[in-house]
Amino acid sequence: MQIQMVYCFDTSAINELQDDPDREAIIARLLNTSTVRITAINVMEVCKNSNLERLRLLMTLVNRLSVGTLPLEAPNALLVQLAKTHQAGIHDVTVTIGEERHGLWDVMQNPSSLDETRRQEVFRWTGDVETGFHRMHADARPALEAMHTGDSWPRSGAEVIRTHTSISDRLFYETITLGYKSATGCDLNKNDICGFLDTNPSWAVWWAAWVHSIWRRAMQSTRYGKKWNPGGVDIWSVVYLPLCDAFVTHDVNQRRAFRIANTFNNPLTKSRIVSYGTFRERFVTAA
Repeated sequence: MQIQMVYCFDTSAINELQDDPDREAIIARLLNTSTVRITAINVMEVCKNSNLERLRLLMTLVNRLSVGTLPLEAPNALLVQLAKTHQAGIHDVTVTIGEERHGLWDVMQNPSSLDETRRQEVFRWTGDVETGFHRMHADARPALEAMHTGDSWPRSGAEVIRTHTSISDRLFYETITLGYKSATGCDLNKNDICGFLDTNPSWAVWWAAWVHSIWRRAMQSTRYGKKWNPGGVDIWSVVYLPLCDAFVTHDVNQRRAFRIANTFNNPLTKSRIVSYGTFRERFVTAA
């Protein structure tokens, strides 16, 4: 029996699929040979669409691709859940949306149920993510400038990640342990960090994407703006990489960042990051 590939989509790729002239052939082949895991991010970003007819079409597509499966949890909540189950010594983790975000499932089933109150909740959540994302880089730059002077100034995002990925590195150690304590209320022993990241690769790729985004937005002297870099919500979707075999995106900046972060994924859960064009070619050719 052939094992089905699991696909996740950035919302940019879902938009491309909706507008693809070969959409029906692609969907038929995709659902016949593979599994699609819709994410909470997908649903929330579709909810933000101001064109109600476009919103309805995209939500119908999202619901169709899900084949009755709940969306994957919001990235920040997923990281919290993973840390809590690690602390409790539990190996089976629920990665789909919890009761707090079950309204997303309701909207998937019935797009007309999306009222203005729910839309504003989505805008607040994504707005908070973006605000925190930009503040994080502003706060990080002085600390990184103090760590790197002269010849020690890193030349690439990959070099920044390599430089700071060590349990003896303060940035690495404090980021992971403070995040873990915020999620669980408990301390993560310094010697247990690598084991935790190995068994919870969503944390590992999140760390790598976070550091890479700091390089792109807080350490470069050029190309640090929105035009050249994925936003906070786009970066958060990196936590889904260990939960799929392939992540499809139409966002060039996101694809570049995710490919670097994916090098820190556990080899057993490492996924492919592919453009929509590459994905389309595979399924149109096969259809």
